[in-house]
Amino acid sequence: MRLTSIPFLFATVLFASTFLTSCAYEKSAAYDYDNNTNGAFEVQADALYANANGTYDKEERKNYSDFNSKTSYSGPKMLVYNANIGITVKNSDSTISQITRIASEQKGYVVSKSNYQITIRIESEKLDGTVAQVSKLGKLTRKSVSTTDVSDNYADIKIRLDNAEKARTRYLELLAKAENVEAALKVEKELERLNTEIDQLRGQVIKMEHDVRFSTLTVNVNQKQKLGPLGYLFVGIGKGIGWLFVRG
Repeated sequence: MRLTSIPFLFATVLFASTFLTSCAYEKSAAYDYDNNTNGAFEVQADALYANANGTYDKEERKNYSDFNSKTSYSGPKMLVYNANIGITVKNSDSTISQITRIASEQKGYVVSKSNYQITIRIESEKLDGTVAQVSKLGKLTRKSVSTTDVSDNYADIKIRLDNAEKARTRYLELLAKAENVEAALKVEKELERLNTEIDQLRGQVIKMEHDVRFSTLTVNVNQKQKLGPLGYLFVGIGKGIGWLFVRG
């Protein structure tokens, strides 16, 4: 091997090593936000912060890691109640109207209704009393009450919402410190995504709290069949025959 080839070979190896190191650094510096960590910032957030401000305070890194902290739900049980009853009445339209009035009197509301079914929402503490009141409107043929515990799901959504709101606060701080357009655009893109996520999580929390506060009561109203002249005749004959057997 000629001596002139040694410098060339050394330069080639040095260039390849520098190139691979640069690629690895760019990969590690890429920003990533992972939904599965409930809003936690990954280590890659360091590079984004450095790009936004030019410097990076080590204390800031600790703040990012705190976003993944877990807290258990210690509030009251989040229980969702659903009741379903069936009654037989003389007039279904009149009964539906009565149930509508009961819902209004109990500070509840009607979800849907037809000629033979009505669904209302009642404050959970009034559910038992309302079921008893509606049951007296006719002959009770069916009754069931189910309970769903959504405490764990509620706690998980609340934690995700809290983490997302903390993340948004930190991104707003990053946006204020951004010194170039590229860094500001990256932060604004994440803020837009976070705002959407926060709105969705808040909606889930509100719906779940509403479902816990207001129980669902569905009433199936069956109207008695009216007998015609022949029907009443056969009923009378039947009663007469029964009377004869009793007398005999």
